[in-house]
Amino acid sequence: MTRAALETDLDDFQESQNWMIHAIPGQGKTIWATGAPNFSLWSAEPGAISARNYGRKGGLVRIKTWEDAVECRRALLNGEFDHRSWIIIDTISSLQNKNMTSVVDRAAAANPRQDPDIPAIPHYQKQQNSLKRWVENVVDYPNVNKIWLAHSLRIEDQDGGAQIIPTILGGADKGYPVSHYVMGLMNTVGYMEMRSKEIDGKKRMVRRILWQPYENPDTGLRYLAKDHFGALGMFTDNVDFSGHLAMVEEKRNGKGEVTAKKAAPRRGRAAANEEE
Repeated sequence: MTRAALETDLDDFQESQNWMIHAIPGQGKTIWATGAPNFSLWSAEPGAISARNYGRKGGLVRIKTWEDAVECRRALLNGEFDHRSWIIIDTISSLQNKNMTSVVDRAAAANPRQDPDIPAIPHYQKQQNSLKRWVENVVDYPNVNKIWLAHSLRIEDQDGGAQIIPTILGGADKGYPVSHYVMGLMNTVGYMEMRSKEIDGKKRMVRRILWQPYENPDTGLRYLAKDHFGALGMFTDNVDFSGHLAMVEEKRNGKGEVTAKKAAPRRGRAAANEEE
């Protein structure tokens, strides 16, 4: 049988990994992500100091403008980061703000009547399309894996309910399609929060990452997450990045049997108490 020119065997398929974590500030996203081996941290926020204070070892690129982000993409696609195993984007939410600033600044430079602090509709369109193109290019680059960090955003959906999604703005009146599009490019999307949990009879704070979609039965609040590897279960508590990588490798090698955990009812964000 003749094979189609574009077809290959699925068993031969290889691509870089793309993980995303979203959380409100202060939950430990950067510390968690910099547990990756041989990383370069593309930092658009001050989070690099927490990684340094935690003793992490890796490279650092300070992204102060959208033009810096474009240069990072160029260097990546030219193979200049191939000596790294992981690129950490911290955060795509802040990169989007820098992108909008760049778009409006250029418009104001060309038109003195344009207020640089008040974007117009074409500026939003330009910013959203250029951000999606930037993400697509970085995601598709095969030689280096990526971890995408984002802030979390509570939105009202069309059914009158509420969702927690990564803060990637665009199309608020249409259900934030830009955020959903970027999530669709990822292998995993996890929602992270610090929460109280009883351990050995004492209440302790744990860093939980939710890896599957979940709806709070008390409030109806929905949390968006996914795990294409099928390796991470419903959630993980206090598992560092290397531990998550080990779970994925075990699954790939046919040795991992992940038992899905049942998420406890949530009655508040980080103050919720849980007994297991």
